[in-house]
Amino acid sequence: MARTPRCLVDDLDAEPLRLSRDSVHHLQRVLRLRPGDDVELIDGSGGLARARWQAGGELRAHERLPLQPAPANGPRLFVAAPKGARLDVMVEKSVELGALELRLLRTEFSGPLPNEARWERMRRKADEALLQCRGLHRLQLGPPLDLGAALALQGPRTRWFGSAPIGANTTAAGISTPRPENHPLDLLIGPEGGWSPEELLQLSKAGASPVSLGQRVLRVETAALALLALAAAGSAAPDPRQD
Repeated sequence: MARTPRCLVDDLDAEPLRLSRDSVHHLQRVLRLRPGDDVELIDGSGGLARARWQAGGELRAHERLPLQPAPANGPRLFVAAPKGARLDVMVEKSVELGALELRLLRTEFSGPLPNEARWERMRRKADEALLQCRGLHRLQLGPPLDLGAALALQGPRTRWFGSAPIGANTTAAGISTPRPENHPLDLLIGPEGGWSPEELLQLSKAGASPVSLGQRVLRVETAALALLALAAAGSAAPDPRQD
């Protein structure tokens, strides 16, 4: 059975509800909806409503579902920006894997940050991924942070950071990294040049747990998505070289 088309709107309480030009084109020209066909609307903050398509691109909601709050302990990704189109891939897949927030990190070996046009593209890619994966909460794209500022965020938090590949003669330990259920999970990924010694010391002092992702050197976006996948599975393998 085909899924009901879904669109993102700014305000579910508006009457009538008007869609963006791109959304109207997709529903009218691509999906070829007819007046009276059902459409689902989300506001990116946990709100969901059912509406019926009207000629001219107007929608009238006929059912409002209970608001779904974002999970309090959902993963938040802090990562040095990968290059080129790989940044778009990371944003898109981060949404699919349930990240609540993404902040780019300024580190000793990280490269230049995206310009405003690139940020707008990232927001668009995130919204498209949200609709595709049938999520309810927009990925929050906050301003870039220095590592120190990311580690200084207030409140109880569990922090995992991507460590260097494990040695050829060792394997990742098969135990779970402790994580209180009510703590947000911060995932930190450094640049392709790795963390500097000073940054590794900062991470250690902040109580962040090193997580090895195997014996191969991974690209930034691959490491970020692998760590998100481990978070979704509920466990991660600490680097056995660490105490």
